[in-house]
Amino acid sequence: MIVNDRGFDVEPGLADVLGDGSALVAEAAETSCELVEPAHFLAHLARRDGSILRAEVLGRRGVDPELFREQLYLAALDEDRRPGMPTGVGAEAMSEASLRVLDDFGQRAAAPGGAGAGEALFLLVLIDHVPGARALLTAVVGSDEDFAQLVGDLVRRGGGSRPVLELFDPESGAVRSEAFDVTGRKVLTVLREEVAALGYRRATALHLLYALVGIDSGAVQSALQFQGVDPLREVHSALALQLRRPAAKRAEHLELERDTLHASVRLVLERAVADAARDGVKASETHIARAVVAADRGVIADWLTGRGLDTKRLREYLRHAEAVEDEDPHERLTPVGEIGDRLRDRILGQDHAIARVLPWVKRLRFGFPRERGPAAVLLFLGPSGSGKTELAKELARTLYGSDEHLLMLEMGQFATKESGNLFIGAPPGYVGYGEGKLTNGLRDKPQSVVLFDEIEKAHEDVWPALLRFLDEGLIDDPAGPTRDGRGCVVVLTSNVGADTLARFTPIGRPTDDGPDDAAEAAIRAEVLKYLKRPEVYNRVDDKVVFRAFDERTYRRLVERQVASEAARFAERGARVDVMPDVCEWLTGRAVAAREEGARCVPRLTNRHVVSPVIDVLVLDDGPPAGTVVVSLRGDGTVAERA
Repeated sequence: MIVNDRGFDVEPGLADVLGDGSALVAEAAETSCELVEPAHFLAHLARRDGSILRAEVLGRRGVDPELFREQLYLAALDEDRRPGMPTGVGAEAMSEASLRVLDDFGQRAAAPGGAGAGEALFLLVLIDHVPGARALLTAVVGSDEDFAQLVGDLVRRGGGSRPVLELFDPESGAVRSEAFDVTGRKVLTVLREEVAALGYRRATALHLLYALVGIDSGAVQSALQFQGVDPLREVHSALALQLRRPAAKRAEHLELERDTLHASVRLVLERAVADAARDGVKASETHIARAVVAADRGVIADWLTGRGLDTKRLREYLRHAEAVEDEDPHERLTPVGEIGDRLRDRILGQDHAIARVLPWVKRLRFGFPRERGPAAVLLFLGPSGSGKTELAKELARTLYGSDEHLLMLEMGQFATKESGNLFIGAPPGYVGYGEGKLTNGLRDKPQSVVLFDEIEKAHEDVWPALLRFLDEGLIDDPAGPTRDGRGCVVVLTSNVGADTLARFTPIGRPTDDGPDDAAEAAIRAEVLKYLKRPEVYNRVDDKVVFRAFDERTYRRLVERQVASEAARFAERGARVDVMPDVCEWLTGRAVAAREEGARCVPRLTNRHVVSPVIDVLVLDDGPPAGTVVVSLRGDGTVAERA
């Protein structure tokens, strides 16, 4: 017997679907039934997140589970049943018909060659026992042939099923991100951002399609291009025009949860999670894309076919598209108390710069954002190769867990008046629509370090578009929505006036001091020669001047680079010993090339350490493994076997 006074005794996959029996009792109580009937099992499966019935039968065809449940009860429950509600959750709550269902299920699962007590087999048994279920499901799938194919699929699956994560957290109702891989979570991020930006408070099926089409090189973009369709100009722009609401304001604090997702979106995501579980992976962007176009009827299918798109070809393309779970690039967030030490360990020779940015980092990591604007706007000034970009990358790792959260825009690519279309996107109907580097970047990475590198190279007409962003953390996208960067740290970098600025930041100055009045005036004058936009400069929260490296810092950079290269050789089974005088010699050459900053160190190490070692390991007659010693001889280095 698979049911007792305490509940069910079945394999974990089915136990996750049936639960402890309380949901079945609730179904019976809602229909005023004294006992749990077979129809209550089927209705429960229709409601259950991730079940085969809901995700793969109803969801694929855009059928509302509540409507299915209503029709099921009309067909299966006797109107003359005695009113009441169950008094337990185990065997005593089951009707005779339900006990027969469970007994039949147990016998078929235990039969020789049986498939085990899985969800697919349980659904097959219910179809046989619930009055009207066969006719109702035939109507759902479309024909007797389609119903026969459904039954065949369930038989082939043999009743076995992998455990499926629930789509929603049972307590908060929020979408469970752990059910999705990195690409799947990106879809959720873009969906939330698009819905909020367009001023909606509930995500619909068209919003989900809009999000998928907008993902660069995504599965839906590729499928549309395969049909000869420009996904951005023909599909994305049409969706934008349909979804845009005049004078709509951005929806604040929108989260994806049960109440903010339309039933059609819930069904798509449930199907994607269930399909991924069947493949033994988490739901990816490709799984979601397949689920979006799986239904022959519904809002998405009607919208696509109304524009002459072949949904069957889309399904066929996506069916063969690879859905590989990406690795999660996120690192463990550094504890607040260790942030300073981590930054000083990663960024050498700029302790004073780290001291300047640390208060802003701590404020954001402590969960104390400002009421207005980005979390911080920082201007990094100083010579090339002094660590400005590297510090921005470290801020992304420290604040958001990964350098994947760095949104870098090289301002040299916006050096012409026309490049504004590339910066924030062009209006509908023009080349560059929906292709804004900044606006799309904020859509995909609303929590990030936004790096505007070498700002002096940008055309002056680009900067007005940034004024509101620097002031309020918001920027208008010509495609319609308002993008939100209030959770971002903005970093502007420039090499202008490096020699002049260095005079105002001597080595002996205390590390936590900022520019004094004279230094501030000089910095402002020097930067504005090139920027020519005082209103941009005035929106900067802090100006950080990076210093040229001294000899001691170059020595540390050389030692770190040499150790890194030696570790890579060790992974191949070769030990490399670099003599101290080699590091001293490389340091001298790095100091002589100080105009390159830290960038000269990898080049020198590769030329004078790595290349000679490779020559010994590859060209020598000895075995590939062993010890190679790099020493100084005359005016250069020599690598020899020990």
